[in-house]
This record gives sequence, structure tokens and C-alpha cells, in this order.
Amino acid sequence: MWAQIISALLGLWLMAAPDLVSGYSQAANTNNRIFGPLIVAFSIVSVWEVTRSARFVNTILGTWLLAACFLLDYQGAALVSNGLTGLLVLGLSFVKGKHNPMRFGGGWISLWNEEKWRQGQPHRLVKQRPGRTAAGDEQIATTTD
Repeated sequence: MWAQIISALLGLWLMAAPDLVSGYSQAANTNNRIFGPLIVAFSIVSVWEVTRSARFVNTILGTWLLAACFLLDYQGAALVSNGLTGLLVLGLSFVKGKHNPMRFGGGWISLWNEEKWRQGQPHRLVKQRPGRTAAGDEQIATTTD
């Protein structure tokens, strides 16, 4: 989650940089005004575990920022600013973040994952029938809280 928050802040920097740093051409200024909000949006969306894969869009956007340094007319401090920002956005897009399969259930596969049931799947208990020890004799009962 921390990587996505930093990426969002870098997107905000991209939007503000043309007014704070010299060396931006009109095309470079427009580029930052377009790609800054995109980086912010995809970073914020990828904060949540369910939509974490949206961070890979920032991989593409970071790559474009690096390429734009040479394709558009960036000069001096603007070249350094956008180059470093592109590198950081690209690098931070590969940070996975924590994954808690118990929180979201882990998808359909979790229905057949006995280990998760034993770890305490929310609102479910695993009970063994009295006198039975075989693994196939487990009974799943739903509880109410």
C-alpha cells in the first residue's frame, strides 16, 4: 500500500512540476498534465487488495515517462525531474503489497481449501464427528455471530 501512495504523490508532482521547475516545452507540459492524473488514479485504485493489479498500468505509464524525456523537448531540471519520476513510478509498480487470502476468501478455490477452514474462515467452524478420525469425515457447520 505504501508504494501506491508514493506513486500517487509522484503523479501529483507531475501535475505541479511544470509550474515549479523550468525547462518544460508546451508538449512536455501537456504530457505531464495528462499522465500525472492517470498515475494518481491508478495508484489510488490499486491501494485496495482486490484491485491491486491496476498497479501494472503504472508500469506502462512510468515507461512512457522515461521515453518521453527523450521524445519530447525536456531540458535541464525538467529532464531530471521527469526521468526520476518515471523511474520511481516504474519501480514502485512492481511492489506487490500484502495479500491476506482470509480477508477476501481467496476466490472459488477457497471452497475446497481445507487448510483455510482450519485456520478459521470467518463465520465457519470445522468439527469432527465423535468417534471418527478420518479426514473425509469432517463436518462443516455454519455459526451465527
